Amino acid sequence: MKNFYLLCVIVSILSCAENKSVTSKEKDTTGQIETSNQDEKSSSKIENNLIRNEEDIYKKFRIEKERVVEKLKSSTKTEANQLFLEYSKINQEIISEINEKEQILLSQFYSDDATNKKNIKELEAKLSHYQLRIEGIGEGEVIISTIPSFDYDIFKNYVTQDFKEYIFLISEESKSLYSADAGLSISFKQLGERIIYWESFVSKYPNFKLIDQVKTSLGYYRHDYIFGMENTMTFERDYESQTENNQKISYIYEENLKEFDRFINKYPNSPTIKPIKLFIQKHKEMQEKELIDLIDKEINKN
Repeated sequence: MKNFYLLCVIVSILSCAENKSVTSKEKDTTGQIETSNQDEKSSSKIENNLIRNEEDIYKKFRIEKERVVEKLKSSTKTEANQLFLEYSKINQEIISEINEKEQILLSQFYSDDATNKKNIKELEAKLSHYQLRIEGIGEGEVIISTIPSFDYDIFKNYVTQDFKEYIFLISEESKSLYSADAGLSISFKQLGERIIYWESFVSKYPNFKLIDQVKTSLGYYRHDYIFGMENTMTFERDYESQTENNQKISYIYEENLKEFDRFINKYPNSPTIKPIKLFIQKHKEMQEKELIDLIDKEINKN
Protein backbone atom coordinates (compact mmCIF):
# COMPACT_ATOMS: atom_id res chain seq x y z
CA MET A 1 0.00 0.00 0.00
CA LYS A 2 2.04 2.87 1.30
CA ASN A 3 5.69 3.20 0.42
CA PHE A 4 8.23 3.99 3.10
CA TYR A 5 11.32 5.97 2.36
CA LEU A 6 14.68 6.21 4.09
CA LEU A 7 15.39 9.92 4.43
CA CYS A 8 19.07 10.88 4.46
CA VAL A 9 20.15 14.40 5.51
CA ILE A 10 23.73 15.37 4.66
CA VAL A 11 25.06 18.40 6.46
CA SER A 12 28.61 19.60 5.71
CA ILE A 13 30.45 22.86 6.18
CA LEU A 14 33.19 23.20 3.64
CA SER A 15 34.80 25.96 1.61
CA CYS A 16 32.65 28.37 -0.37
CA ALA A 17 33.12 26.36 -3.55
CA GLU A 18 32.21 23.11 -1.80
CA ASN A 19 29.26 24.81 -0.10
CA LYS A 20 27.64 25.54 -3.46
CA SER A 21 28.01 21.92 -4.49
CA VAL A 22 26.50 20.67 -1.25
CA THR A 23 23.64 23.15 -1.50
CA SER A 24 22.88 21.90 -5.00
CA LYS A 25 22.87 18.28 -3.86
CA GLU A 26 20.64 19.09 -0.91
CA LYS A 27 18.17 20.74 -3.25
CA ASP A 28 18.11 17.64 -5.46
CA THR A 29 17.62 15.38 -2.45
CA THR A 30 14.94 17.64 -1.02
CA GLY A 31 13.18 17.61 -4.36
CA GLN A 32 13.21 13.81 -4.43
CA ILE A 33 11.89 13.63 -0.87
CA GLU A 34 9.14 16.11 -1.62
CA THR A 35 8.13 14.15 -4.74
CA SER A 36 8.10 10.90 -2.77
CA ASN A 37 6.04 12.46 0.00
CA GLN A 38 3.64 13.87 -2.56
CA ASP A 39 3.22 10.40 -4.14
CA GLU A 40 2.60 8.87 -0.71
CA LYS A 41 0.11 11.59 0.20
CA SER A 42 -1.61 11.21 -3.17
CA SER A 43 -1.96 7.43 -2.71
CA SER A 44 -3.21 7.91 0.84
CA LYS A 45 -5.63 10.60 -0.31
CA ILE A 46 -7.12 8.31 -2.99
CA GLU A 47 -7.55 5.53 -0.45
CA ASN A 48 -9.08 7.86 2.15
CA ASN A 49 -11.44 9.36 -0.43
CA LEU A 50 -12.51 5.87 -1.48
CA ILE A 51 -13.33 4.96 2.13
CA ARG A 52 -14.97 8.33 2.85
CA ASN A 53 -17.22 8.08 -0.22
CA GLU A 54 -17.68 4.34 0.14
CA GLU A 55 -21.15 3.07 -0.68
CA ASP A 56 -22.84 1.09 2.08
CA ILE A 57 -22.62 -2.27 0.31
CA TYR A 58 -18.87 -1.97 -0.33
CA LYS A 59 -18.36 -0.82 3.24
CA LYS A 60 -20.28 -3.88 4.39
CA PHE A 61 -18.01 -6.11 2.26
CA ARG A 62 -14.84 -4.49 3.64
CA ILE A 63 -15.92 -4.53 7.28
CA GLU A 64 -17.02 -8.17 7.12
CA LYS A 65 -13.65 -9.21 5.72
CA GLU A 66 -11.80 -7.19 8.37
CA ARG A 67 -13.94 -8.79 11.09
CA VAL A 68 -13.12 -12.30 9.87
CA VAL A 69 -9.40 -11.60 9.48
CA GLU A 70 -9.26 -10.28 13.04
CA LYS A 71 -11.29 -13.15 14.48
CA LEU A 72 -9.06 -15.75 12.81
CA LYS A 73 -6.09 -14.53 14.85
CA SER A 74 -7.60 -15.97 18.03
CA SER A 75 -9.42 -18.97 16.52
CA THR A 76 -8.57 -22.66 16.79
CA LYS A 77 -8.30 -24.56 13.50
CA THR A 78 -11.75 -26.08 14.02
CA GLU A 79 -13.21 -22.65 14.72
CA ALA A 80 -11.45 -21.32 11.61
CA ASN A 81 -13.09 -24.07 9.53
CA GLN A 82 -16.52 -23.02 10.76
CA LEU A 83 -15.69 -19.37 10.22
CA PHE A 84 -14.83 -20.16 6.58
CA LEU A 85 -18.22 -21.82 6.06
CA GLU A 86 -20.09 -18.94 7.66
CA TYR A 87 -18.08 -16.27 5.85
CA SER A 88 -18.51 -17.99 2.47
CA LYS A 89 -22.28 -17.78 2.83
CA ILE A 90 -22.32 -14.20 4.10
CA ASN A 91 -19.84 -13.04 1.48
CA GLN A 92 -21.83 -14.53 -1.37
CA GLU A 93 -24.90 -12.67 -0.17
CA ILE A 94 -22.97 -9.39 -0.07
CA ILE A 95 -21.49 -9.97 -3.53
CA SER A 96 -24.99 -10.68 -4.86
CA GLU A 97 -26.02 -7.28 -3.52
CA ILE A 98 -23.00 -5.66 -5.19
CA ASN A 99 -23.99 -7.29 -8.49
CA GLU A 100 -27.52 -5.94 -8.12
CA LYS A 101 -26.17 -2.46 -7.42
CA GLU A 102 -23.88 -2.49 -10.47
CA GLN A 103 -26.16 -4.42 -12.85
CA ILE A 104 -26.83 -1.49 -15.20
CA LEU A 105 -23.13 -0.76 -15.58
CA LEU A 106 -22.29 -4.46 -15.95
CA SER A 107 -24.83 -4.75 -18.78
CA GLN A 108 -22.69 -2.22 -20.71
CA PHE A 109 -19.44 -4.14 -20.22
CA TYR A 110 -19.03 -5.02 -23.92
CA SER A 111 -20.28 -1.64 -25.16
CA ASP A 112 -18.10 0.33 -27.60
CA ASP A 113 -19.40 3.63 -26.28
CA ALA A 114 -16.55 5.77 -24.91
CA THR A 115 -18.49 6.86 -21.82
CA ASN A 116 -19.45 3.29 -20.99
CA LYS A 117 -15.85 2.16 -21.41
CA LYS A 118 -14.70 4.93 -19.05
CA ASN A 119 -17.33 3.96 -16.46
CA ILE A 120 -16.36 0.28 -16.67
CA LYS A 121 -12.68 1.15 -16.23
CA GLU A 122 -13.52 3.19 -13.14
CA LEU A 123 -15.62 0.34 -11.77
CA GLU A 124 -12.78 -2.16 -12.32
CA ALA A 125 -10.39 0.15 -10.48
CA LYS A 126 -12.79 0.40 -7.56
CA LEU A 127 -13.39 -3.36 -7.48
CA SER A 128 -9.68 -4.12 -7.49
CA HIS A 129 -9.34 -2.15 -4.24
CA TYR A 130 -11.62 -4.75 -2.63
CA GLN A 131 -10.01 -7.75 -4.40
CA LEU A 132 -13.08 -8.08 -6.60
CA ARG A 133 -13.17 -8.55 -10.37
CA ILE A 134 -15.53 -8.59 -13.34
CA GLU A 135 -15.81 -12.14 -14.65
CA GLY A 136 -17.31 -13.25 -17.97
CA ILE A 137 -19.81 -16.12 -17.65
CA GLY A 138 -20.75 -16.58 -21.30
CA GLU A 139 -23.57 -15.42 -23.58
CA GLY A 140 -22.39 -11.83 -23.24
CA GLU A 141 -22.94 -11.71 -19.49
CA VAL A 142 -20.54 -10.71 -16.72
CA ILE A 143 -20.68 -10.77 -12.95
CA ILE A 144 -18.67 -9.37 -10.07
CA SER A 145 -16.79 -11.98 -8.03
CA THR A 146 -13.80 -12.20 -5.71
CA ILE A 147 -10.36 -12.78 -7.20
CA PRO A 148 -9.43 -16.52 -7.31
CA SER A 149 -7.06 -16.45 -4.31
CA PHE A 150 -9.36 -14.36 -2.09
CA ASP A 151 -10.52 -17.05 0.37
CA TYR A 152 -7.25 -18.98 0.26
CA ASP A 153 -5.19 -15.94 1.20
CA ILE A 154 -7.45 -15.25 4.17
CA PHE A 155 -7.79 -18.78 5.58
CA LYS A 156 -4.73 -20.79 4.50
CA ASN A 157 -2.78 -20.26 7.72
CA TYR A 158 -5.67 -20.96 10.09
CA VAL A 159 -7.83 -23.88 8.89
CA THR A 160 -7.17 -27.63 9.09
CA GLN A 161 -5.27 -29.31 6.26
CA ASP A 162 -8.37 -30.73 4.55
CA PHE A 163 -10.04 -27.32 4.45
CA LYS A 164 -6.81 -25.72 3.28
CA GLU A 165 -6.54 -28.12 0.33
CA TYR A 166 -10.24 -27.76 -0.46
CA ILE A 167 -10.05 -23.95 -0.54
CA PHE A 168 -6.89 -24.13 -2.65
CA LEU A 169 -8.51 -26.46 -5.23
CA ILE A 170 -11.57 -24.22 -5.43
CA SER A 171 -9.36 -21.16 -5.92
CA GLU A 172 -7.44 -22.91 -8.72
CA GLU A 173 -10.68 -23.86 -10.48
CA SER A 174 -12.00 -20.31 -10.33
CA LYS A 175 -9.04 -19.09 -12.39
CA SER A 176 -10.78 -20.29 -15.55
CA LEU A 177 -14.40 -20.41 -16.69
CA TYR A 178 -15.74 -23.97 -16.58
CA SER A 179 -18.61 -23.68 -19.04
CA ALA A 180 -20.40 -21.10 -21.15
CA ASP A 181 -22.96 -21.04 -23.94
CA ALA A 182 -24.03 -24.64 -23.16
CA GLY A 183 -20.50 -25.96 -23.69
CA LEU A 184 -17.28 -26.65 -21.83
CA SER A 185 -14.82 -23.75 -21.68
CA ILE A 186 -11.95 -25.96 -20.56
CA SER A 187 -10.52 -28.88 -22.53
CA PHE A 188 -11.54 -32.50 -21.88
CA LYS A 189 -7.98 -33.18 -20.79
CA GLN A 190 -8.18 -30.39 -18.21
CA LEU A 191 -11.49 -31.79 -17.03
CA GLY A 192 -9.96 -35.25 -16.73
CA GLU A 193 -7.18 -33.84 -14.53
CA ARG A 194 -9.77 -32.01 -12.44
CA ILE A 195 -11.55 -35.33 -11.86
CA ILE A 196 -8.32 -36.93 -10.69
CA TYR A 197 -7.45 -34.31 -8.10
CA TRP A 198 -10.96 -34.43 -6.64
CA GLU A 199 -10.86 -38.24 -6.57
CA SER A 200 -7.58 -37.95 -4.71
CA PHE A 201 -9.12 -35.47 -2.29
CA VAL A 202 -12.11 -37.75 -1.58
CA SER A 203 -9.77 -40.68 -0.98
CA LYS A 204 -7.50 -38.63 1.27
CA TYR A 205 -10.25 -36.96 3.32
CA PRO A 206 -13.29 -39.30 3.43
CA ASN A 207 -14.62 -37.54 6.56
CA PHE A 208 -14.28 -34.01 5.24
CA LYS A 209 -17.20 -31.88 6.41
CA LEU A 210 -18.23 -30.98 2.83
CA ILE A 211 -17.56 -34.44 1.38
CA ASP A 212 -21.13 -34.85 0.03
CA GLN A 213 -20.85 -31.54 -1.80
CA VAL A 214 -17.47 -32.56 -3.22
CA LYS A 215 -18.84 -35.92 -4.41
CA THR A 216 -21.80 -34.23 -6.09
CA SER A 217 -19.48 -31.88 -8.00
CA LEU A 218 -17.24 -34.81 -8.89
CA GLY A 219 -20.25 -36.64 -10.31
CA TYR A 220 -21.08 -33.67 -12.52
CA TYR A 221 -17.48 -33.52 -13.74
CA ARG A 222 -17.51 -37.22 -14.63
CA HIS A 223 -20.81 -36.87 -16.49
CA ASP A 224 -19.51 -33.90 -18.51
CA TYR A 225 -16.22 -35.67 -19.19
CA ILE A 226 -17.95 -38.75 -20.62
CA PHE A 227 -20.85 -37.10 -22.47
CA GLY A 228 -19.79 -33.49 -22.86
CA MET A 229 -22.32 -30.66 -22.89
CA GLU A 230 -24.88 -29.70 -25.51
CA ASN A 231 -22.46 -27.61 -27.60
CA THR A 232 -19.35 -29.67 -26.82
CA MET A 233 -20.60 -33.26 -26.97
CA THR A 234 -18.33 -36.30 -27.03
CA PHE A 235 -20.50 -38.17 -29.53
CA GLU A 236 -22.54 -37.83 -32.69
CA ARG A 237 -26.21 -38.73 -32.63
CA ASP A 238 -27.62 -41.10 -35.26
CA TYR A 239 -29.87 -38.52 -36.88
CA GLU A 240 -30.57 -40.61 -39.99
CA SER A 241 -32.28 -43.41 -38.08
CA GLN A 242 -33.67 -41.22 -35.32
CA THR A 243 -37.39 -41.36 -34.54
CA GLU A 244 -39.41 -40.45 -31.46
CA ASN A 245 -38.81 -43.93 -30.05
CA ASN A 246 -35.37 -44.51 -31.49
CA GLN A 247 -32.61 -42.13 -30.40
CA LYS A 248 -29.23 -43.77 -30.52
CA ILE A 249 -25.62 -42.66 -30.69
CA SER A 250 -23.85 -43.06 -34.01
CA TYR A 251 -20.24 -42.83 -32.80
CA ILE A 252 -17.90 -41.27 -30.23
CA TYR A 253 -15.66 -38.54 -31.61
CA GLU A 254 -12.08 -39.62 -32.30
CA GLU A 255 -10.54 -36.90 -30.13
CA ASN A 256 -12.63 -38.04 -27.17
CA LEU A 257 -11.70 -41.68 -27.69
CA LYS A 258 -8.05 -40.61 -27.64
CA GLU A 259 -8.62 -38.64 -24.44
CA PHE A 260 -10.41 -41.61 -22.83
CA ASP A 261 -7.46 -43.80 -23.80
CA ARG A 262 -5.00 -41.30 -22.30
CA PHE A 263 -6.95 -41.15 -19.06
CA ILE A 264 -7.30 -44.95 -18.75
CA ASN A 265 -3.59 -45.53 -19.35
CA LYS A 266 -2.44 -42.75 -17.04
CA TYR A 267 -4.87 -43.43 -14.17
CA PRO A 268 -5.63 -47.19 -14.22
CA ASN A 269 -7.01 -47.12 -10.65
CA SER A 270 -9.46 -44.25 -11.15
CA PRO A 271 -13.12 -45.09 -10.37
CA THR A 272 -14.04 -43.08 -13.49
CA ILE A 273 -12.61 -45.77 -15.78
CA LYS A 274 -15.54 -48.14 -15.31
CA PRO A 275 -18.21 -45.68 -16.57
CA ILE A 276 -15.88 -44.63 -19.42
CA LYS A 277 -15.50 -48.23 -20.58
CA LEU A 278 -19.23 -48.81 -20.19
CA PHE A 279 -19.91 -45.84 -22.46
CA ILE A 280 -17.47 -47.10 -25.11
CA GLN A 281 -18.89 -50.63 -25.01
CA LYS A 282 -22.61 -49.78 -24.95
CA HIS A 283 -22.93 -46.57 -26.95
CA LYS A 284 -24.20 -48.33 -30.10
CA GLU A 285 -26.44 -50.85 -28.36
CA MET A 286 -28.67 -48.73 -26.14
CA GLN A 287 -30.96 -45.75 -26.50
CA GLU A 288 -29.15 -42.55 -25.62
CA LYS A 289 -31.27 -41.74 -22.57
CA GLU A 290 -31.07 -45.29 -21.21
CA LEU A 291 -27.30 -45.31 -21.64
CA ILE A 292 -26.91 -41.97 -19.89
CA ASP A 293 -29.10 -43.13 -16.99
CA LEU A 294 -27.10 -46.36 -16.69
CA ILE A 295 -23.76 -44.56 -16.65
CA ASP A 296 -24.95 -41.86 -14.25
CA LYS A 297 -25.92 -44.60 -11.79
CA GLU A 298 -22.42 -46.04 -12.11
CA ILE A 299 -20.89 -42.61 -11.65
CA ASN A 300 -22.83 -41.98 -8.46
CA LYS A 301 -21.66 -45.22 -6.85
CA ASN A 302 -18.28 -43.65 -6.09
